[in-house]
Amino acid sequence: MIKFDDFYAIAPANRCVYGPTRDLWQTVAVDKRLPRQPLLDANGNPVKTGKGKIVTISASEALAKQRSAERTVWAPGEPEVIIDKLAIDTGWIEQPGARSYNLYLPPNVIPGDPAQATRWIKHWYTLYPSEAEHIIAWLAHRRQYPGIKPNHCIVLVGDPDIGKDTLLYPMRHAVGPWNFHDITLNHLVSTHNDFLCAVIIRINEARDIGDTNRGRIDRYALHDHMKALMTSPPETHRINRKYIPQYIGLSVMGFIVTSNHADALFLPADDRRHLIAASESKRADFSQDFFKEFYHWYDNEGGIGHVIAYLQQYNLSKFDPKLAPLKTAGFWDMVHVDLGPDHSELIEAIDALSTRDEQGNIVATPDALIIAQLVEKAPSAEWLTDRKMSRAIPHRLRRCGYVSVANPDVITSGRWQINNKQVVIYARKDLPPAKRIEAAKQLKDALTQKKPKLTLVNKDGE
Repeated sequence: MIKFDDFYAIAPANRCVYGPTRDLWQTVAVDKRLPRQPLLDANGNPVKTGKGKIVTISASEALAKQRSAERTVWAPGEPEVIIDKLAIDTGWIEQPGARSYNLYLPPNVIPGDPAQATRWIKHWYTLYPSEAEHIIAWLAHRRQYPGIKPNHCIVLVGDPDIGKDTLLYPMRHAVGPWNFHDITLNHLVSTHNDFLCAVIIRINEARDIGDTNRGRIDRYALHDHMKALMTSPPETHRINRKYIPQYIGLSVMGFIVTSNHADALFLPADDRRHLIAASESKRADFSQDFFKEFYHWYDNEGGIGHVIAYLQQYNLSKFDPKLAPLKTAGFWDMVHVDLGPDHSELIEAIDALSTRDEQGNIVATPDALIIAQLVEKAPSAEWLTDRKMSRAIPHRLRRCGYVSVANPDVITSGRWQINNKQVVIYARKDLPPAKRIEAAKQLKDALTQKKPKLTLVNKDGE
């Protein structure tokens, strides 16, 4: 039966939250399900009329007076009602006497024996022998410390039907199915971002699916979006959920990306946010009934509970969720996936603009350059002028050591005017920001054509 103590009033929304599911109810719905409640005085005693009859008020009004919170927040690791502090856009503030209602719902208790999780552990080492230990520690950290954010993502690459999703199956129950969200790349550009209220977010079968037109997102944009979401700070996100007033969610989610393709992500060589695990296993390596028996173990022989018990007691003394992961062989394969003919053309064009000594050796690469200079040195690189490649060019130049420089005098576009054209200037990434701007200005002056001064002379040459 629904009880009065199952609810908490949320003052700003003028609604009540139902504790067992964390759903928000309209006050009208609460009053239809709960009987009227006694009006209490300052000492908590029922107020009575002169004839001794107890004065009653609606259940929603009684909740507002007796069980009310100033804000809602999604905060794993915190109690259901958080006392004396409130969550704002930049984190927590101290506020004596204030209460925040925590929308985070802990996972169910599922019993198990950690010694019987061998099947699950063995399959991790079968698929990813070099990375399994780190991955299992990462998953155990998600189970034990859901309120502490890991600052790197797990990327699982491998052929279809080798068990990537099978290994993640018990993690739904380890963190709570409501705290494990499956999303597509397009969710990252959606106006509704309640998927961020998760302990684990899985992006399934990630690969290039186009550009950001029509709400789609490409590999380069995915890298930019993920980089902003995987790090902390920011400590919080403002959650925009359909039909629900906005609230604050702590940024604690951990990302897992799965894909069948080695070119699933764009990764620069200096990336510190991805552990890439690439499997050499094939579907033929496993018997026909292997995965059928695996799921039977999960669902009928307590396998899910055994895995959860193993993760709960896993020793994390050597695991630091904030440190950058190892750069694996799979990482370098993914980094080099874009370094094809186009990359070579860029390098050759930059080399052609470089300063050389008498023997022809490169002494220094240009401090700054523009696309037109590269096209002049590499006429075959027609893709540099292709508008469809406009989003990819900055990323490819970054791999060559150059980043765009904003014109500090042009706030609207940040572009530089050279010969009556608005252009982007790229400068060496290893230069300090002030030096980049200085190099851009020098290049602009060097490329700007000055009109010759005309002088009238008479026929005697005066």
